[in-house]
Amino acid sequence: MPPTHAEWRQDRVELTFERQRAHADGAKLITTFVAGLTGTLVATALQVPDDPGSWDKGLEIAAVAGLVLCFLQTVIVIQRDRILLPNPGYHATEAELRSHEFAAEEHNERVVGRVQRAAMLQIVLAAVTGLLAIAALLLP
Repeated sequence: MPPTHAEWRQDRVELTFERQRAHADGAKLITTFVAGLTGTLVATALQVPDDPGSWDKGLEIAAVAGLVLCFLQTVIVIQRDRILLPNPGYHATEAELRSHEFAAEEHNERVVGRVQRAAMLQIVLAAVTGLLAIAALLLP
């Protein structure tokens, strides 16, 4: 027996919120791991002794500054995740429930977009910081 319209709509709403939650959680997970890998590269660059008269120190300082920015951007990615679930109350009519669902869905799409843009910025920062750390390791 095919589902009723109300059952179909409820399934669609649940799938939409699950997808939005998965996108936001995935962005937070990726940025956390990227920040950890970048921290490992910077820590390794700081552990290697510098040659006297080399310009590795400037690269190391730039890598540490980039790592701080990378970690701050990771916190911003986590902080921007404010996914809403529709909660119109117990005495809501069908129209009120639908209105709350659509409003929450639109809000969540904007939130997911902000989280993904912040995650992309964090990944770019981490890549630049990692390249600085690798340059500090490899350049004489």
